[in-house]
Amino acid sequence: MTIEPIGILRRGIRYRHAIAILALLLTGCAAPTPPACGEESEPIALLQRGIHTELMLPRSLVEQGLPAIAQRHPAATTIAFGFGKQGVVGVDEPSILAILASGLPGPAVVEVTSITAMPEEAVRLRLPEAGRAPLLAFLREAIAAEEAEVPDGARPDRSFHPAAYFYTLAYNCNTWLADALARAGLPFLALPGQTGEVLMAQARRVPGACHSPAQIAGLRSTARTTSARP
Repeated sequence: MTIEPIGILRRGIRYRHAIAILALLLTGCAAPTPPACGEESEPIALLQRGIHTELMLPRSLVEQGLPAIAQRHPAATTIAFGFGKQGVVGVDEPSILAILASGLPGPAVVEVTSITAMPEEAVRLRLPEAGRAPLLAFLREAIAAEEAEVPDGARPDRSFHPAAYFYTLAYNCNTWLADALARAGLPFLALPGQTGEVLMAQARRVPGACHSPAQIAGLRSTARTTSARP
């Protein structure tokens, strides 16, 4: 019998990824609700929009590492970053061809959106001081050129910048964000093909994670309503 070390190693890696994903899925439903944020904090945040997830950064932080991006979004107090396949991510009405091809590898873009008020449902995270430079470096590496834009879905509060690498199902928007946050020193696993639910479950377990007070009130109201049902 011939032993193939590379094949065994690859299978082992796949099994470990599968176990990690299963563990996160099983614990995601039981992930604790983060406490309310203090008013003094200026956190970064994660927001899930359907299958897509975005990273929100204070304008002051973006100005330090991505000045051209900050200038492109002058009205923003917070700037959101997302990653996806060009022609699909952020496009209100993608073409049929783009939808059919969305599962195939292809050119990617970094979506940048102006935010004037932090969404209540976002999970806030405290970025370590030592993680600022690595996070900004990750974003600079991801964007091929700050000044370059692609027209897909462009509007005054949103811009799309060619990414330095391709989109694949294994390296999607959620894996990209987990990769960015891990680079910043936060406890995230950049699992291949990660879902938004798994990413947000990881976020809620990060020490210091918090919700806005209004979101906490809404979650408690929902929990009371659910528990009162027969």
